Amino acid sequence: MPEMAVKLLKGPVSVAFSKRGRFHYATALEFDLVGIGSSRDKALSELQDVVNTYLTEAVSSDDPVRLEFPSPREDWLSEDRLSFVVTVLLVGVSGHSSPVIDGIDELRKRRDSVRMFSLLPLAPALGGTLGQSRWAH
Repeated sequence: MPEMAVKLLKGPVSVAFSKRGRFHYATALEFDLVGIGSSRDKALSELQDVVNTYLTEAVSSDDPVRLEFPSPREDWLSEDRLSFVVTVLLVGVSGHSSPVIDGIDELRKRRDSVRMFSLLPLAPALGGTLGQSRWAH
């Protein structure tokens, strides 16, 4: 079985939650990506899939990419917000190297090793609720 490692992308991602009508929305504010579902959990699950697809496409492309594309200012004002880190599963990579990946260029160097991205919630004591993002809003 090939060696696998889970790495973290530098900087937290803020996710704002809202409900409009019968649908729940989970918005990754730094990327302006949205998951929609019949419950908060289903919206977050869909957002996980959307973030995975978005970052996978960004890593696969050789074109210049602006990874951070913040949501509109009013979305950042949501009080129902949690902080996450983006994890990336790599195969054929030693887990002994740095646990943090600094950006898209570093990931592109390892694109053949990238298997999936995921959002991992930060504990509230570590800034999980209303935590500060490294990206401007």
